[in-house]
Amino acid sequence: MLFLKKIIEKIDEELEDAESYAEMALEHQASDEDIADIFCKIAEQEIGHMNMLHGIVVKIIDRHKKEGKEVPVAMQAIWDYEHEKMIDNAKEVKMLISMYKE
Repeated sequence: MLFLKKIIEKIDEELEDAESYAEMALEHQASDEDIADIFCKIAEQEIGHMNMLHGIVVKIIDRHKKEGKEVPVAMQAIWDYEHEKMIDNAKEVKMLISMYKE
């Protein structure tokens, strides 16, 4: 399950990057709209990467269950905790992107 840990870390990285780019878009919105638009697009792409990585984790867990294997309690607890944080962070980033687009 080290692979899942690595993917969870990558998801966090994608969200951090998305937030950074969304903030840069807002920062440059008034001074240089072209640059700000690029930052916004990159933020959206990072959210897309996060979604793809999330899909991998879900697929691995589902496959594990379909094979009749019980998901270790510790692994499920970690995923549930991390997943909750991911959802909250993604909402914040999407709000920043939405603010930019208004």
